[in-house]
Amino acid sequence: MAVLSHHDHAVPLSRVALALFASVAVAIALGWSVSSERALADDHDGEANVDRMDDMQLFSLDDDSGYTREWGDEAFGTAAALSERAFANGADEVYIATRDDFPDGLAGGAAAAAEGAPLLLVTEDSVPEATSEELDRLDPDDLVLLGGTAAVSGDVETDLEAYGEVDRQGGADRYETAAEVAGGTDVSTVFVTTGENFPDAVAGGAAAGAEGASVLLTQEDELPEVTADALADADPDDIVLLGGTAAVSSDVEDALEEYASVERLGGDTRYETAQLVAERFDDGDQSYVATGEGFADALAAAPAAVGDGAPVLLTQTGTGTAAAADEIVARGSAEIVVAGGTAAVADVAVADLLGAITDEATVVGDTHLHGTYGDDEGPNLARYSQLAADRIDAHNDAWFIGGGDEFAPSVFSSLFEADHMIPALNETPLSYSPYGNHDWDYGPTLLKEAVAESDFTWLSADMRDAENTDEVFAADEGAQQYELLDVGSFTVGLTGLAPLEVEDVTQLEDEDNEAVQLPVHDALDEVVPMMEDDGADVIMIANHLCGTDARDVAEERDDIDFMQGDDCSEVLDEPERFGDTIVSLVGDEYDHMGEATLFVRDGELVALGFHRHDLDESYPEDEDVRAVMDEWEEELDDELEEVIGTRLTDWDTRSPDPVRLRETGIANYIIDAMRDYHDADVGLTNGGGIRSDELYEADTDISLYDVFAVLPFGNTVTMVEIDGQGIWDALELGVAAVEEGSGQFAHVSGMEFTFDPNGDPIDIEDGEIVSDGSRIQEVTIDGEPIDLDETYTLATNDFTMTGGDGYVMLDEAEHVVEGHHGPLMAEVVADAVREDGDVTAEVDGRIQEVE
Repeated sequence: MAVLSHHDHAVPLSRVALALFASVAVAIALGWSVSSERALADDHDGEANVDRMDDMQLFSLDDDSGYTREWGDEAFGTAAALSERAFANGADEVYIATRDDFPDGLAGGAAAAAEGAPLLLVTEDSVPEATSEELDRLDPDDLVLLGGTAAVSGDVETDLEAYGEVDRQGGADRYETAAEVAGGTDVSTVFVTTGENFPDAVAGGAAAGAEGASVLLTQEDELPEVTADALADADPDDIVLLGGTAAVSSDVEDALEEYASVERLGGDTRYETAQLVAERFDDGDQSYVATGEGFADALAAAPAAVGDGAPVLLTQTGTGTAAAADEIVARGSAEIVVAGGTAAVADVAVADLLGAITDEATVVGDTHLHGTYGDDEGPNLARYSQLAADRIDAHNDAWFIGGGDEFAPSVFSSLFEADHMIPALNETPLSYSPYGNHDWDYGPTLLKEAVAESDFTWLSADMRDAENTDEVFAADEGAQQYELLDVGSFTVGLTGLAPLEVEDVTQLEDEDNEAVQLPVHDALDEVVPMMEDDGADVIMIANHLCGTDARDVAEERDDIDFMQGDDCSEVLDEPERFGDTIVSLVGDEYDHMGEATLFVRDGELVALGFHRHDLDESYPEDEDVRAVMDEWEEELDDELEEVIGTRLTDWDTRSPDPVRLRETGIANYIIDAMRDYHDADVGLTNGGGIRSDELYEADTDISLYDVFAVLPFGNTVTMVEIDGQGIWDALELGVAAVEEGSGQFAHVSGMEFTFDPNGDPIDIEDGEIVSDGSRIQEVTIDGEPIDLDETYTLATNDFTMTGGDGYVMLDEAEHVVEGHHGPLMAEVVADAVREDGDVTAEVDGRIQEVE
């Protein structure tokens, strides 16, 4: 069995590498996504345009306002979705066109809309599943098949006969097909457009259908004879010519005037032409939008749009066009109906259009920084600050909002408490932060001092002063229960939440001050109505709840719109929705930043746009933040030279022998300090977490640097409850690859064990024990044989507790102290050295190997 560990690669230690110590976990660069300059729709209040991220995600939160996307698998599914929207009770007649090419279908959208019939799509040789399922649901009597057998085969026609009587309408070419679809009946208006491209025809389909008009096709420079004949038969009063002279020449316009008066609707682009066509509709609550870069979605949208009294506007796939935005505003539409999936009309394009009929506020964050500056060669506070500033500048109304745990645990905080973070954060654009659990690690008095020194505002609904529980903790120092973010037409109410039962994992009382925590729903029941009474339209929580707890709160309440932040460092690719509440989790420290844009109309949150930024070393640094970091990193270098004790015995951290093969004095000292910290029954840590690969001789000084060199990974001290059998299995794993010098080798405290390296190793596959090992011969606790049914508390580190190095049994145990709640291993050991002064780290026989 081979079990890999993130500890299995030696890390050289030097003063240059101290930035690695400042990270609670080794940062993994995940690639920086950069937005291109985008031609956005004109803003409609005179303000500068926003610069959205191209791959933003959009979430609709209101069924009657904002936007609705009708789409399915490819164009066939989109046509079926549009059909279901408009013809929920079925249809007597259905029009069928090919998805493969546009010519024969151009006249069909208008004809279907005029007849009050849906339009579905097929390929030349098949009826797709989405189409067949929708035909089953519609249960029509008649089907109109557009195009000849070169467009849709006879086999498809035969297949369609299973759903109703098929009437194929197809001529020798696109012009003849359009004429046949038009039917030669008397109509007052005929729309004429080029048959050489699709945009003008699909934009005109809804308008023609709404007016009961037919659509005929022409060549650019010549009116086809079949079209001329159809016009003569129709004898219209008016002809609407779609497209500019680049699409249909003036000569053709002159020829058309022989049949009726001609009104040309032609803009400089297909999007402007669609806008001009849309002006023929009365104002209305809905406006349909489809891509102008393909024909199928707009073609199928015409019948549904006419049913809603709406035009079909065109937009670019990746950008909301100004023409579409202007017309949506002019129509007074409250809802944009998007025809097609994100491959056809990207969420960012919809957001551009939505921004024309809503007002916006954007929040970026969160923080959850653990008192670290990050990695000089990767994600760090200076880069995070610059990213936040850049994204704030990209929007009209935007704020950088934190997530708590700003101070600890880190190498820095073990030396400077909060002193290094406040000046650094004060140089960032951070506006607000909630209390996390580690912000209390050095007591409430120090936290009050930090609040007073912060240029940003601390917010909390639940953390109160013990002497006056009506008052937020540190109110006199500037903390607030909530803040109102004024966007002009609407107001965001913002408050904060600490982790549930925070008193169990940190220090809420010291000599001078004490804090208490209200139950989460009691706090929200009090504070949310206060925000609403003060004019808040949208409620946001900057929280330090674990993701599971945030989800529970979102599910149980209907008065929260958006929650951001996470105590458990969970990273989601996209936010999750619970009812009308969106929950965003982007992890901790500097790898990721969330950007959420709230779209509000008439005081209601109708949509939320989101992008997760993945930060790496390529992003520029904020120079002011970097200057503060440099100052404190130099101070850290000096502090790490501090002598904190004297070693009376050797510290042998060489690898693999001894730290991955057998008991060592320094490993015993480390795990004893960990067990003592949590007052646990027993302790276990992996040899792979002990580094530096040095022999520190007896009778030498112990510097703080020595401790962090031995324990460089930023692992924290955790605790689980586990039965004796689980401990036995963990020890089996700990010696399963001893002959390979694996980092999983188990060092223990509070127990002794004997192992035979020639026994069978335990076998774990896919997180499951598939065969028990036979290497462990004996285990004793307090001199007595381990009780396999008894429950014990076991101190360990966050890596092994979550299954690292294969310790699945610790992952499955009850986690009493999670990794994000425990102190750094290095900090615990450094405190033990300071307390002992003269340190004896000896082998005492707790691990025995059978000879």
